[in-house]
Amino acid sequence: MAESLQLRRVIELRMYEPFEELVVRGVVERVDQYDGRFMVDGEWYKVRDAEGATVEDYS
Repeated sequence: MAESLQLRRVIELRMYEPFEELVVRGVVERVDQYDGRFMVDGEWYKVRDAEGATVEDYS
């Protein structure tokens, strides 16, 4: 998440969702450490729900 936020790189996050597969893809815009959440494409998600992440490599 920090790499996406600082370097403006696209990240793909697999999120915990009990009834469906949820993948969030985009650039992390903000991180709220106090509430443990982050924003992608104007939507807030809980950090604790992130199960895995991949940052796109542009090399």
